[in-house]
Amino acid sequence: MSAPPSTSHPERTVSQPRQSGLHNATISHIRSINSRIRLIRLGLPYAIRFLPGQWLDLHIPSLPTHTGGFTITSPPSLASLQPFPTLSPLSRSFSPSSAASKPSQASKPPYIELAIQDSPSNPPAAWLWKPKREILGEEVKIRVGGSFVWPPWKAKGGDKIGEGGSKRAVFVAGGVGINPLMSILSHISSCQESSSIPKTIRLLYSTRLPSSAPPTTESPSSCALNDVLFFPRLHRIFSDRNHPSQPRGDWIFELFLSSPFHSTSAPELDDANSGVFLRGGRIKKQDLRKALGPAEDREETVVYVCGPQLMTDEVVAFLEEEEGMEGRVLVEKWW
Repeated sequence: MSAPPSTSHPERTVSQPRQSGLHNATISHIRSINSRIRLIRLGLPYAIRFLPGQWLDLHIPSLPTHTGGFTITSPPSLASLQPFPTLSPLSRSFSPSSAASKPSQASKPPYIELAIQDSPSNPPAAWLWKPKREILGEEVKIRVGGSFVWPPWKAKGGDKIGEGGSKRAVFVAGGVGINPLMSILSHISSCQESSSIPKTIRLLYSTRLPSSAPPTTESPSSCALNDVLFFPRLHRIFSDRNHPSQPRGDWIFELFLSSPFHSTSAPELDDANSGVFLRGGRIKKQDLRKALGPAEDREETVVYVCGPQLMTDEVVAFLEEEEGMEGRVLVEKWW
């Protein structure tokens, strides 16, 4: 996600917590997801700590007057030297992350992943969309920040959510609003302690088929769905969590495609075994209400919402005003 050209990332996030220190990073890998989004891996010389859902200040040496703001899409474990780390507690002040020792020959080099949308009017994003050969190996500086994080009691606005956690977590994403939720879901799915994982998880992800995907009036092919940001990764996570070998849980992922579908009678592609369902159209109130579950369980439910301003405003208003979820909805807006 990139900050809009009308308002700089530092201006929009001035009140957000940040770590005080800068870290060196190197553009180590670039992969295009579709014609509009590419994944960029930032290699790290040492392990750093962050919470799932946070973003980076990105400082590019050739753009000294422009600080980029991009959400981390990878889980904290990939920026650590430990193969399966538990979440390390961080203070609310988000003090400087403690640097671990440098990677040994036996450990995988730590890294952070970003999903960058092609935005020519945003200088940092435009730089990250230069031809691969021009930026691979280039060094940048990064700083971790943000309060839209997992676990919920560490998030801004999550003061009413106790450290005992929640039995149900609902994640609602619009477009590239999936970015911080990708980090959160990757982290939750890799947790080794079942007590730290909500028993019930719902993901409602609304997006369009990328322009690179062939238009069709029928169900989109698996090839087209692979062009949807993080769909293959999310499908794998939910399929794995619903495998009979996993601890009994209830994980459901609904992908809402607003294009090319324009009718509520559009075909549905259901995969009950994996817990993944394809819907035509946008997320509706009844979809949100169903995801919330029984009214008597709302005090043990937490909702994360991330997407464009209009979408997030509508969803949050419905959840708080009509469903009584005030104090249990965490939101991140990106324009």
